[in-house]
Amino acid sequence: MQKRAAGLTAVGLILATAAVGGAFGPTPNHPRTALWYFLLRKPGFTPSGPLIGAAWGVLDVLLIISGYRLLIAPPSDSRRVALAAWALSAIGVAAHPFLFFGRRSTAGGLAAAGSLIASSVTSTIAASRVDGVASVCSMPLVIWSSFAGLLSEEIVRKN
Repeated sequence: MQKRAAGLTAVGLILATAAVGGAFGPTPNHPRTALWYFLLRKPGFTPSGPLIGAAWGVLDVLLIISGYRLLIAPPSDSRRVALAAWALSAIGVAAHPFLFFGRRSTAGGLAAAGSLIASSVTSTIAASRVDGVASVCSMPLVIWSSFAGLLSEEIVRKN
């Protein structure tokens, strides 16, 4: 894929996932969702909203870089697997807020987090065979989605 098209594809997909997250998150624009989330029993290690927002800003940039590098890499089976898992990770990033906040389904959020862990691990491993930078840029999503899975599991358990 040409570099310009790869850049536009990576940026477009990740911005679309960020827009979905913003459309369903517990922001001042969604006071009922914010109240629902506030009233949930959450573990003490639940990060603040600003911290979550900052983390996602960094993760989005890293996902763009990873996707771009995979898109411009020479075709191979590993590249196809890495790109498919990268795209599934992007879908998972959008699915979590839709299910958890939009549908107010803590179990749905947990399922989305589990799927995101699987796709991000797969993407990271497959990317390691294609492009080292893409693989390294994918690793923080593995860590964050694992944390989100633990957080989601605790919210499900407590509620």
